[in-house]
Amino acid sequence: MEELGFVQCQQDHAVFCHGEWGSPDWAVCAFWVDDEMGVGSCQQLDRVASMFNQKYGISGKGEMRWTLRIGVAHDRDTHIISLSQEEYINNLFRPQDANTVTTLLEPGMILTKEQCPTTPAEPQGMSVNRYRELIGSLQYVTLTTRPDISFPISKLAQFLVNPAQIHLDAALCVLRYLKGTRRWTLNLRGDIADIAGYTDSDSVWGGD
Repeated sequence: MEELGFVQCQQDHAVFCHGEWGSPDWAVCAFWVDDEMGVGSCQQLDRVASMFNQKYGISGKGEMRWTLRIGVAHDRDTHIISLSQEEYINNLFRPQDANTVTTLLEPGMILTKEQCPTTPAEPQGMSVNRYRELIGSLQYVTLTTRPDISFPISKLAQFLVNPAQIHLDAALCVLRYLKGTRRWTLNLRGDIADIAGYTDSDSVWGGD
C-alpha cells in the first residue's frame, strides 16, 4: 500500500488512507484477513485492485455487495447504504427456534446471577456451549447491523460462565424476535443534521 502512496492509520493498522478528505484523490482502504474494502476516488481504488490482482489474484472487484456476512445495498438516488444480515440470522436457527415473537424479552423478565446454577446437577437439560455460541453470534449481529438488540444481549453476556435455563430461554426469545425482523436493515446516510439519544436510568435493569 505504501508503494501506491497510502499511509497506514495509527489508530487501526488495517486501515490505509490516501490524500486529504475532500480532495479528488482521497481514498481509504480497510482490510480484514483476506477481505478488502475501499471508499473514495475510483482511480485510487482501481490502482489498489490492479496491484492486488497482479500479486495475488482477487475476486469481487466492483461495488461491494457482501462482506463479513453482511449484505450491502446501495441506493444512489437517496444516498443510502443499507446493511443486512438476513442470511446470517437464518443460519442461527434450529427447528425448535422456529416461532417468532414481537418483543425482545418477555415483559417483566428480570435476569440475575442468583438464578445461575449452584450445583453441577442444575444445568441438566440445557447446553452451556449452545448458550455461549448463541450469545457470541448475537453479539456480532448487535455490533454490525442490529443495535436494537444491544441491551438484552449485553445483559445475557453476563451469564456466559454459568448460565441457567432461564438465561437460555431469554436468548432464544431474542433469536425468535430476530427471525421476525430479519429483513430489517441498518440504513446509513450522511445528511442527517441532528441525532438524539435517550436512556432510562430509573429502569429496573439499573439495579444490577
